[in-house]
Amino acid sequence: IQKQQIFSEAYNEEKKRREDNEKDQNKIIIKDNITYIINNCNNVVNNGCSIEVEE
Repeated sequence: IQKQQIFSEAYNEEKKRREDNEKDQNKIIIKDNITYIINNCNNVVNNGCSIEVEE
């Protein structure tokens, strides 16, 4: 039983480490996406919107 418990704890630690790493990666992706959106908004404000809307 002790071996199984050690394996289980190691598995859970590795799972948590991977989940935390994935969360960190997602935070970076979200931050980059927000930066991209803000830059696009700034470009539209500064340069005008180049998209023509047809009626």
